[in-house]
Amino acid sequence: MLSAGLGVGGLVEPPAIAQTELAQTVETEQRPILFRTKRYVVEIIWRRGQPLMSVSNNGFRVIVNAPARILSARGINDQWTTYTANSGDYTAIVRVGAGGERMIEVSQVGQRIVQEYATTALQQQPDRPAPLQQDATLLSFQTGEYAVRVYRQKNRLYMNLYNQSKGVTELKQVPVVRVESSAGTTYRYDGKATVQVREDYRGQRVLLILQNNQIQYRGDGY
Repeated sequence: MLSAGLGVGGLVEPPAIAQTELAQTVETEQRPILFRTKRYVVEIIWRRGQPLMSVSNNGFRVIVNAPARILSARGINDQWTTYTANSGDYTAIVRVGAGGERMIEVSQVGQRIVQEYATTALQQQPDRPAPLQQDATLLSFQTGEYAVRVYRQKNRLYMNLYNQSKGVTELKQVPVVRVESSAGTTYRYDGKATVQVREDYRGQRVLLILQNNQIQYRGDGY
């Protein structure tokens, strides 16, 4: 008679539960992950056993195919799988729950700036990354006098500026430059006047119009 747990030749057979957990782990790791939150599109695909993460913020990719790591559970009751990847000052942590819940935490220079849960689970064919949106509105808001829109079109950034008090479009499809800093994101147009559209990491927005380095107009967005 063979002893419990021993196979032919006295070799120890791994418990059935361990084999099941291993199979589930392999299945989970190899499955592409793609979902959308309020501001982000998150994508994790696998290449030769390595997870690669891409993160898009309102259509602008902040992480592109960065090698990701799978982190240890955060406790004995943690049923989530956690992935993390870095790109420049950005660190993204993606969590996938056992019930299909998904969320992302984004940090910049070590400080967490956002935590959002999935609003949409996107469909994707295995090993075929879904295209992230190329033409998209990045910012759109109003102040007391102006309506402003910053958008991406054919991989270039543009701005429209409408003077509501005068009923005049002052800027239409003018190219802008995007600048990231620890304070937030700034879109800048330099013409007869310099127009800056800023958004900090709390989501607060402001429009600045300058001439000769003097502020001619400042308006908070809503």
